[in-house]
Amino acid sequence: MGELAQQNGQSDAVKSFGRMLSTDHAAANQKPLNAAQALGMNPPSGPNAKQKADHDKLARMSGAGFDKMFATHMVADH
Repeated sequence: MGELAQQNGQSDAVKSFGRMLSTDHAAANQKPLNAAQALGMNPPSGPNAKQKADHDKLARMSGAGFDKMFATHMVADH
């Protein structure tokens, strides 16, 4: 979603938030991935069906409409 915000967003605020989201989530995901692998578990390799549907919906948008929908989704998701 962070990369999508950087590509499809119109406002600098959305693009900046997208960069921060990508950076923070990549760093935050590494520890649980390492722990799961150390325990012999196979963590999910990608988004679940709902996450993919949300991404695909936003991927078809751009500009101000994207910014509004992205902000709404981020507030609801976090």
